[in-house]
Amino acid sequence: MLYIIPFIGAIALFFAFSFFKRSLAKQKILKEINEEAPPTPKEQKSFFLKVKNLSGRVFDMEANPDDTGEQLINKIAEKYQYSSTHIVRLVHKKEPNGAYLLRDKTIKEQNLKSGDEIFVVFEERIGDFGIGNFPGSHILEDFDNYTPSSEEVSQLIRDVYVEHGYEPFQADKSQESEEVPYRLVPDLLTKDQRETLMKYLNERYKGENDLKFKLTPEELISLIGKSAFEKMQEAYGTSVDEIWLRRAQMDGMEHQGINWHVDHSTRTMQVALNGDSEYKGGKLLFAYKGKIIAPERLPGTATIHDHRLVHGVTPLKSSPRFGLFFLHLPK
Repeated sequence: MLYIIPFIGAIALFFAFSFFKRSLAKQKILKEINEEAPPTPKEQKSFFLKVKNLSGRVFDMEANPDDTGEQLINKIAEKYQYSSTHIVRLVHKKEPNGAYLLRDKTIKEQNLKSGDEIFVVFEERIGDFGIGNFPGSHILEDFDNYTPSSEEVSQLIRDVYVEHGYEPFQADKSQESEEVPYRLVPDLLTKDQRETLMKYLNERYKGENDLKFKLTPEELISLIGKSAFEKMQEAYGTSVDEIWLRRAQMDGMEHQGINWHVDHSTRTMQVALNGDSEYKGGKLLFAYKGKIIAPERLPGTATIHDHRLVHGVTPLKSSPRFGLFFLHLPK
């Protein structure tokens, strides 16, 4: 019987060795498979950016680190219910002087972090009413009782330029001319012509706070006559790409002015269809060389300025306010 014990031990040892060998082989195969297989990508967690537009509205936008600037623009356009083609650029506010976001680079590549603020620059033809947390908003809201210092106005101009994605030196360069870069042209429209245009807007008014209505040159000529249109064209001094009528009515709404901004259009002409004395608030203001300028806008008077001039509108406290706009757009 004793000779059987070594035999059984040998068999047990054989099976144990075989099992150990198979285990090593299995581990080797699994290791080779793991080395050949591509690594499982880490799940990218979305985060939120703070997005602000010209009217001061701020909202949280969910984004993914792998989203490109172009994809972020499309998401913002969907959130705003706005055409993505009307978004000129996004500005990353964390940068000291602001920085454009590149459309073909990802958010991660452009060092955006959760909670960073993005400013949306729209190809906005006419500024929107609504003053929010924006540079110099207190100057607009308390214009009749507050006179800012020269230093404060100069800083406002720089802040607005940076807010729109420009460099501070471009703001300083815009102030080099001794004369304020705007013109006043009186009596461009007669009382009858102005009343015709205001009636045209009133007939299309359906309770909007800010009605904007686009016209073709032919439609405007049919309303005011060819000679009046040619007179306006001559005063404007360049080709007219777009024509807009506007009726703003903010009754019962507070703080509804237009924030300080620079225009997308390279030249803007606004004709007052009713004058400053016919409503309360709604004053057009220019900021230039350390001063706030409030041009007197009598009915039928046009203000003409280029895209470099920082301007805004004080809160409209009684309504309505009517205007006609000529725009020359960048090519």
